[in-house]
Amino acid sequence: MSFQTVLFDLDGTLIDSLPLIIECSRLAGAEIGLPWDEEHIRSMIGIPLIETGEILLGKGQGEFYRSIYLKYFHQLHDEKIKIFPDILPMLKTLKQQQITMAVVTSKIHDSAMMSLSETGIEDYFSVIITASEPCSHKPSPEPALLALERLGKPADHALFVGDSPYDIQCGKGAALATCGVTWGMATKDQLMAYQPTYFADTIDQLQEIILK
Repeated sequence: MSFQTVLFDLDGTLIDSLPLIIECSRLAGAEIGLPWDEEHIRSMIGIPLIETGEILLGKGQGEFYRSIYLKYFHQLHDEKIKIFPDILPMLKTLKQQQITMAVVTSKIHDSAMMSLSETGIEDYFSVIITASEPCSHKPSPEPALLALERLGKPADHALFVGDSPYDIQCGKGAALATCGVTWGMATKDQLMAYQPTYFADTIDQLQEIILK
């Protein structure tokens, strides 16, 4: 299949943000008085911070948790955020091949734009869908459907690329082909349980899948 449209997750797919996420989560939890459970935190990467806060602290506490987390996020962001090697050359190649690209992330708008700007990849994407949009969030298909609507593109010949089960569920729910990448949050075995259309263990493999 030749893909004309690609929707990318951001954290763990395009940018190496796991160290930042883990450290902000640890510091926020310490300030609030939560016991540290890195495995539990990792299992929630890919859903919005408000939902994470409600899981950790209870209903109605999501905004409070997000405010504490974002304090550390802004302090540490530029020091800890970086783009995965070979992502930028891939994006340049896809743009040259006239592939339409969008980002679909569970970050709020300001945080997503901060990361895209810091890593220098903002201009490669025609549409950026964030958790600030008035729709349900991943694993719901709504963010992917909204991206396609704003791009004016159909689901056929479109691919959703992500590193977490939430990404695969979102893409499949929107009737897109999906690609699980194994350099991010989830292991290949964890992604396999959600049956993505493709797997990519390297960025070169991902580019081959998109352009074949």
